[in-house]
Amino acid sequence: MGDPAPPAWMAAAARKWLEDAGAIAEDGAGAGDGRRAFNALPLFGVRVSLAERGRAVCSLRVPAHLTDADGSWHAGAIAAAVDDVCAAAIMSVEGIIKVSVHYDISYFAPAKHHEEVEMDGRVVDRKGRMTAVTTEVRKKESGELVAIGRQWMTTSRPKGYQGSKHCSNMLGLIFQGEKLDSDHKWLNPMIAATERRFLSEGLPNGVVRKRPRPNQIKHTQHTHMDDAAAEAEALRLRLAAVARKWLEDPRADSAGNITHAASQKGHALNSLVLAGARISLSEHGRVVCSFQVPPPLTDSDGTWHAGALAAAVDNMCSAVVFTVVGAPTATVHYGLSYFSPVACNDEVQLDGRVVGRKGKLTAAVVRVRKMGSGELVAIGRQWMTPAWPTKSNKSRSNL
Repeated sequence: MGDPAPPAWMAAAARKWLEDAGAIAEDGAGAGDGRRAFNALPLFGVRVSLAERGRAVCSLRVPAHLTDADGSWHAGAIAAAVDDVCAAAIMSVEGIIKVSVHYDISYFAPAKHHEEVEMDGRVVDRKGRMTAVTTEVRKKESGELVAIGRQWMTTSRPKGYQGSKHCSNMLGLIFQGEKLDSDHKWLNPMIAATERRFLSEGLPNGVVRKRPRPNQIKHTQHTHMDDAAAEAEALRLRLAAVARKWLEDPRADSAGNITHAASQKGHALNSLVLAGARISLSEHGRVVCSFQVPPPLTDSDGTWHAGALAAAVDNMCSAVVFTVVGAPTATVHYGLSYFSPVACNDEVQLDGRVVGRKGKLTAAVVRVRKMGSGELVAIGRQWMTPAWPTKSNKSRSNL
């Protein structure tokens, strides 16, 4: 015999929980006390078609305020929406909202503004207080897979959890790619191209080439290398400055300018998840910032919403990868482990670093800690690529 059917009120509660979030987003209610304000953002206009027996299915049209600079559904918004659907699927069979312990999401194709998508969340396993749930995101019309999210969720995070120390010691094994080395020219094709241009410059036509003396060769090589190094350093500084500017104002484009076109694009999510962030360091391969968790980013328990944290980490990964790649990026795979909750108005620090590269893929890690105690809140890991394949570059892609 199978498990007994859960009480009907659990399915009704899960459906109402999702529908209420979409309704709050559309009518703007609930903004006064800040409760569930972030839930409302990624679930704007959601329509629930099923919520029962460990499954939740809903759909929505991607709104403008949840798109990125390319007009695609923001990776952080997808992560936050999937987090909510996972929670609703569990609620339909257990009757409670659980918190995330580990979250893993893979991205397969972008969804554009106004495209309709369907999210199908299912409970797949239980281990004690832990529940495993997966959510598939597909385009409603074509059925094309957009993303798959996988979560382990629990009733509460145990106090004094020591998993953070173990996880920190394992960070070196997370990515098996090449280690970041600022001396390697493959870190930025623009830098390598600059050096090749300097070292390959020849004499103009009509000039008689004389055999240089050994000391002249040495002096010329040093001059070219010094010039190339200076230009490479200038490029690194410029990319770091653009990353800083973008975190401070998401309307900034890849050149660091705030144009009229850029200001018209949807930046509601980016502007909210790191509102008031103070960037203390922005350099080649590393970005550090801190901010106070505001009421709109909290959940019903008054702690930092897991989806809001995921979106903030996604933004940090984008910024730190830009300091190395020098181009807008798309998330391919995202893993996030949660260790301790953060109360409203607590201050946190996010420390993002590029840790490796494999071909066109770049790996980044972001550690989130409480400012006062240094307690580990979460660790995010991402693989990112310069852009989603298009008709013009798809055949040349090595991914």
